Amino acid sequence: MTRWFTIALFFILISNSAFSDDSFLLRKVEQKPLFWMGPYAGLNYNYHFADFSKIPPFPSCCPPQYGDGKGWGWTVGGLVNFAIAPNLSFGTRIGFSDVSASFSKDENIGNTTILDKSGNTTRLKDTMVIVNHLVEAKLMMVNIEPTLDFKFFDNFVLNIGFKIGYMFTSRFNQREQIVSPENITFLNETTSQHVVSNEKIPESNTLQTFGVIGAGYELKIGKDLFLVPEIRYYIPFSNVTTNIEVPWKASTFQFGASLRVPVFAPPPPKPVFRDSVVNRDTVVIAKLGAMGAVEYLNSDKNIDKLDKGDYFLISTTINEHYQKTIAKDAAFNVALTAYGVDNTNTRVNNPVILIEETEVEEGFPLLPHVFFKDGSADLKDAGMNLISSDQARSFDESKLKWNTLDIYADLLNIMGSRLKKIPSSSMIITGCNNGIGIEKGNQKLSQDRANAIRDYLTSVWGVQSSQIKTKKQNLPTNPGKITEPEGIEENRRAELSSDNLDVIKWVKLKEIFRKSNPPVIKIIPSAVAEVGVKSWNLDIDQSGQNLRNFKGQAVPDSLLWFVEQEPMPRLDSDVKLQFTALDDFNQKRTADTSFVIKQKTIRVKREELKNDTLIERFSLILFDFDKADLTKLQMEALKEIKSSIKPNSKVTISGYADKTGEAEYNKDLALRRIQETQRTLQVPDNNLVLNPVGSSELLYPNDKPQGRSYCRTVKIVIETPMNK
Repeated sequence: MTRWFTIALFFILISNSAFSDDSFLLRKVEQKPLFWMGPYAGLNYNYHFADFSKIPPFPSCCPPQYGDGKGWGWTVGGLVNFAIAPNLSFGTRIGFSDVSASFSKDENIGNTTILDKSGNTTRLKDTMVIVNHLVEAKLMMVNIEPTLDFKFFDNFVLNIGFKIGYMFTSRFNQREQIVSPENITFLNETTSQHVVSNEKIPESNTLQTFGVIGAGYELKIGKDLFLVPEIRYYIPFSNVTTNIEVPWKASTFQFGASLRVPVFAPPPPKPVFRDSVVNRDTVVIAKLGAMGAVEYLNSDKNIDKLDKGDYFLISTTINEHYQKTIAKDAAFNVALTAYGVDNTNTRVNNPVILIEETEVEEGFPLLPHVFFKDGSADLKDAGMNLISSDQARSFDESKLKWNTLDIYADLLNIMGSRLKKIPSSSMIITGCNNGIGIEKGNQKLSQDRANAIRDYLTSVWGVQSSQIKTKKQNLPTNPGKITEPEGIEENRRAELSSDNLDVIKWVKLKEIFRKSNPPVIKIIPSAVAEVGVKSWNLDIDQSGQNLRNFKGQAVPDSLLWFVEQEPMPRLDSDVKLQFTALDDFNQKRTADTSFVIKQKTIRVKREELKNDTLIERFSLILFDFDKADLTKLQMEALKEIKSSIKPNSKVTISGYADKTGEAEYNKDLALRRIQETQRTLQVPDNNLVLNPVGSSELLYPNDKPQGRSYCRTVKIVIETPMNK
């Protein structure tokens, strides 16, 4: 009877231990998250409902109502989500939102007094003038967004709630612009009037409220970890302003995603038993092992020696034994395969990775113009990279960034460095104005612009005053179109010229590019564990240097190694890939593979003198607005380029234009620029490719005058095979 009582008591204790928080026998207890938290971000499509013709007290001549406005913005913030039922949760978001939009309205006006380009006032009766009225609103808010989230169809989530926002930015721009005809202005001698820039919206309503409805789809990417693509619509309840004469509401369609990271409760502390409870034969019992502990219990003479502490140690001993047995017998296998993917997306099995160096030389033209803000002679606003005298001492033209507009920003530093190195050289700085508005006839402003450049070159670079001569005039010698905003902007400049071509000639840079064949290695890791994979790690190493490291929890279907991204393999030694995985019992399994690396450096290629191509790129010619004529400096540039052309060289000449003008005209202009270039180079037709691009492809952003100027160019690429 005593024996059976002991065995029953033993199994009761084992059962309690198996289901306790600090121990288990043959299974693990699932732990549920307390809540989820994480970031969210999205793109806002803002649709504003409005019914106003102006924003008092700012004047506007827009007789029709603006109507609806549109714009794009963004949102970002953090979230917390609590489950309150199996398919119902409560969520709160706190973040920032950009709900900006623009209103645009065209108006046909007639019988209006205007000013033509000759300065005469005319009253149009039969001619219709098209005017565009534009309001651009910049609205930013910080917001809190509580919602109820309903889950259906397993992974779909419906969101319903509201949003309260504090609008901390409410500003707007406004202008009325003559669209056509082109030969007239308003009475203020410009094509724009009632211009407002970055003004605060009067009587703006800082407290904004919205209704929220949305939907999302939960993508499980880890244990209780979700990525949720989602869409939301915000229904406005509040007006943007408190002025009843300006009815204006801002709604938003939001497209984004959130990441929900689980937060678990800390595990309960393990029970601690006093020494007095186990300070007897239980130490011996714990050392017996699982089978010994069972035999110890089956002995009648030991029954009286057991208490609660004894049974706890015995059950723990048996648990550990069974866990080790399960871990030892649980299936756990890993594998690793990899192959190359070439430039045609074709699979290459067992590839030898060839790293090949190619030398590229490129010339960058210098645009000898410094553009100023309207009515200003301040170099700080001219887009130039202004440095100190100490920085000038370490300036190195050959270390400039391989970027045309970055090189242009260092124009004055390049000129200062060259004038300093060639003290016998001189420079003429001609200040100009655009002949419009406050700049009209203002030759003092022109002189101030020239003086600002002279003072920078003398004070920072130490150029002698005797090397620099300043001049002043109104419009530049070859001005931009004075009836277009772009041309007006380009005419606010100072021009730099020199009697020494070495001062104003192009910048030449050399660079060695490294390419890989195949350029991509596709890696297929695999880990199958009976008790589940806990984590994984993949290292790509060459001779002790780690080239890549990938790691995570859920094993991906595949990984891509883009070989050409730094760090690249540098040696003729194998690259080794090692994949390691841990299962939930902390068992580790490893699989590896390797690839042969071959390096083809410039030195090796020069020694072989075969299968190599010297590539030289030139863009040394900048044409004036609407011109295809070559200057003396450009003729010198073409002579140097011509010296690089060998009988077996393939030459490609591409012509470009800026965005102003019609596309067909710009393509014809680009062709004339190409033909003028070829007339000097005289490349044989069988080695020549002519490519008149025009303005269908803009080489640089055209929102600034330097970007438009650099688009008026030809690009020349010379490819010369290096054969024995």
